[in-house]
Parts: sequence; structure tokens; C-alpha cells
Amino acid sequence: MGINFNVGDVVRSKIGDHDMTVWDAGPIEVGGAAIGTKVMRGTMRDDLVICAWFAGKKLETKRFSVNELILIRSAEHHDIREGDVVQLASGGPKMLVETCGPMEVGALAMASSARGIVKVGGSIREDLAGCKWENRTKSERKRFQLAVLKLA
Repeated sequence: MGINFNVGDVVRSKIGDHDMTVWDAGPIEVGGAAIGTKVMRGTMRDDLVICAWFAGKKLETKRFSVNELILIRSAEHHDIREGDVVQLASGGPKMLVETCGPMEVGALAMASSARGIVKVGGSIREDLAGCKWENRTKSERKRFQLAVLKLA
């Protein structure tokens, strides 16, 4: 029986020394490729997760086998709103929530000779927060799933 992790769980590599947050609990696609306009889909694997953590103030992500990880703390739900100060569930710099769902993701803008710029695709997600944090001399911004954040 496989090990299951959830988005927002805090984990650690069995050979590592820092806590990480499960960013994507899978299944994870591996081995895909794009050749010209043709996309070849990879294999979907249930035994992989993507984890995120901060190295100083730089956000890092990496794919891990679930067998490499140990659970430190299960995901917790937090009522996060615009203006809140948050951190990744596993820690890191304090971030300001600038926007909090709903947000459009996956949309593309395409030029049409008849209609000008046309938006194609996309969907609305309610579970996202746009956060800002300071990294030396500049501000960094990224969207995070609410499940990976905790109130600071």
C-alpha cells in the first residue's frame, strides 16, 4: 500500500534537514515532450509529489518519491483573506496576501485578424492567493494554493 500525502502537508526528506510543503500531491506527469506543435503526454505517476520550500527568501520546488519523505505535520485549514500576513506551511519569509480568489488561470491571448486580441481557454479557481514578499532589493510575487499557506 502506497503512502499518501495531501497538498499542504509538511514533510521532510529522510536524508534532508529542512521542512517542505507538499505543493502537488499528484498524480504527477513525467516523460512528456513537445516537438513543434505536437505534444506527447508523459506517464502519470501516483508515487510522486512536488514539494516547495524557501531557501532564504528564494522559493524552491522539487519532485520527490513519496517513499523518500516523512510526514512532519498534516495540512491545516486557515481562513486567509486579503491583507493577511502568511507563510508557506513549512515556514519561510512572511508574505502579504494581495489578492485572494477567484482568479483566472490557464488563459492565453491570441491575435485574430477579424477580432483583434482574443482570450482563449482558462478557468476560474477559488483556492488561490496572490502573495508578495521581499527578497533583498526587490519584491517577489506568486500565486499560492490556500492549502499550502498558514497565518504568520
